[in-house]
Amino acid sequence: MFIAFLYAVLFKAIPGTGVKKGLLFGLLMYPMSVLIPMFSWYVMMNVAGQAVLCFTLEQLIEILVYGAVISIIYKEKEFASKA
Repeated sequence: MFIAFLYAVLFKAIPGTGVKKGLLFGLLMYPMSVLIPMFSWYVMMNVAGQAVLCFTLEQLIEILVYGAVISIIYKEKEFASKA
């Protein structure tokens, strides 16, 4: 829900249209939502580097799918001003 809300808030600032906009949103979210936590996980816990790499790549695919699905579902309504 939070990712969809963030997409709605940033909708006009993300370049592109349709699914491309969603994929770009996913790429923009990736460093904040995946790379930083995974780096922290690797540094603070005794986890194999290969496992962290595997989880990080899996999360890249997952967040790209989230962005694509949200972009398909979300359509900004244009309200016509009534004069």
